[in-house]
Amino acid sequence: HAPASERRGEGRGAATARGAMAANDRQLLILSGSFFLLFLAFSTTQSLESSLQTGSVGTMALGTVYIVLTLSSLAAPRLLQAVGVTRGLTGGATTYVLFILSNLYFEWYTLIPAAVVLGFGAAVLWSAQGVYISALAPTEELAARASGIFFAIFQSSQLFGNLLAFFVLRSGGGTGGGGEVAQSTVNLLFSIFAISACAGTVLSSTLASVESLATVRPGGVGRADSSLDAGAGDQHDSEASQSLTEAQDHAGQVPPGAARLGEEDEPGAAPHAEAYVVRGEPPTMSTVLVRERTLLFLLPLFFFNGMEAAFAWSDFTAEVVKPLLGEAYVPLVMMVFGGSNALSSALLGKAGGKGPRSARNLLVLGSLLQVVAVLLIWTGVVGESLASTGQRWFALLVIALVFGFADACLNTLTTALLAARFRSRHEHTVKLAFAHFKFWQSLATGAAFFYSAHVALPVKCAITIGSGALGLAGLMGSGV
Repeated sequence: HAPASERRGEGRGAATARGAMAANDRQLLILSGSFFLLFLAFSTTQSLESSLQTGSVGTMALGTVYIVLTLSSLAAPRLLQAVGVTRGLTGGATTYVLFILSNLYFEWYTLIPAAVVLGFGAAVLWSAQGVYISALAPTEELAARASGIFFAIFQSSQLFGNLLAFFVLRSGGGTGGGGEVAQSTVNLLFSIFAISACAGTVLSSTLASVESLATVRPGGVGRADSSLDAGAGDQHDSEASQSLTEAQDHAGQVPPGAARLGEEDEPGAAPHAEAYVVRGEPPTMSTVLVRERTLLFLLPLFFFNGMEAAFAWSDFTAEVVKPLLGEAYVPLVMMVFGGSNALSSALLGKAGGKGPRSARNLLVLGSLLQVVAVLLIWTGVVGESLASTGQRWFALLVIALVFGFADACLNTLTTALLAARFRSRHEHTVKLAFAHFKFWQSLATGAAFFYSAHVALPVKCAITIGSGALGLAGLMGSGV
């Protein structure tokens, strides 16, 4: 009878694990759906800001968003500790609605203040997103899977957002030769985007708290660390330390020379960042870089991610697509970018689950392709030298496909690597890792938007290529 009872116990355990994964998958789809609706509006607004709106106010506003986001990332982990992850997601989403509404009254005194608010909210939103994904997926395979599903749905927002923008702008004229679109049509488009962003914000408010999530690990099913979604007054007690120690045991991820929470450092071993938490000294944005060599070496890659994204959203649309095809066709080219991004994210999520080496190799491939595509623009191979309309369409669509794939690599695989690398650490370190990701990514994007209106296209191409070389060097030296 003993073997039979053991089999029944294993069957119940497997059923419980399947039920926990299904529940977590529902929360993952809610999170992904809310970001889809939110960024269907914002991503398309961002890619049209430099080409659809007149003057440099649009790019200045986007630059402001990312610079404020950069600075706010320093405080985002502490704020999340105070308000909780789920409230951080909803509050951050609300700031996107305000920014999109400000485009209905396109003046510097409406756009710039809204950009400042959005920069702060975006830092909270993306830090909370990283923590929520980590709580949903505590193992390397699950982290890659969850990251792939999230970014596939998230990035598809660019496909549908730009498709929507194309048809709305076509209805307002300006379909060729750089023709202008009526302001009433532009206002209609931003009104639709505001409704979509509101729907995404409402959907994010229905997410379950992190502490209620079931955590599926090789050793069984537990609960996510409640401190992830705790308020400022919560303390990390011995039960939380024990829970993390078990997670480290199951994952086999206790770093060499590092003590688990609640244990003393080995004699002569360098203290790990997590030991500070036990001693009442949690790691900071600076000290975590000293203790986490991988994170330090990945900083140039985070920076390149921001540079290439700004180049695609601003310089590619305003200085390559618009002159060659016309204003109204910018959304159509960016729709291809979004479709490539979404499909690549879905496929990369599966490939990234095969291990860090696979993710690293794909990151190298995506970065190299991005550099080559920008080089073709820099040298004029893709530009006015293309005489026929057919040649221009072909070249721009191929570039958009490459940009989409590269951006998917740099977002999906980097997120998966961070979630997998730090899944066994204290939740504060997880927050710091994702805060660094958004800090350097946003710093690069903000800087690129600011200098975009003042620097020639060849110089911007050279800067993007240079940052790509540094990012690749850092990735190869990171040890992942």
